[in-house]
Amino acid sequence: MDDAGNQAGDHLGEIARLRERLSLLSQASRRINESLDFDDVLQGTLDSARSLTAARYGVMTLLDHAGGVERHLSSGLTAAEAEQLWLTPDRWQLFAALTIATPGDAVFANVGRRRCGY
Repeated sequence: MDDAGNQAGDHLGEIARLRERLSLLSQASRRINESLDFDDVLQGTLDSARSLTAARYGVMTLLDHAGGVERHLSSGLTAAEAEQLWLTPDRWQLFAALTIATPGDAVFANVGRRRCGY
């Protein structure tokens, strides 16, 4: 194939990727706007963010006005895996590091039985 053919193929591939991303964004928007229930909207937002980033897992921790944990949400984890994550002894160190970290700063070994990083 000549250079023009390669460029055309590259452009078609890029168009397909952009269409897929636009479709995922549209689905995310619909999912978030389907409900007025705060918990449903949060879960839909987390699920959509995980889908858009092709992440295997997603977690969200909401704080109350005093800085305490109000609730935990997860996406891509079974109920048992999510419970294990929230109950792991190192959860507060993990949470504290992620709230002040910049990307690439924190890597945690053996949170549960997984290697986690940010």
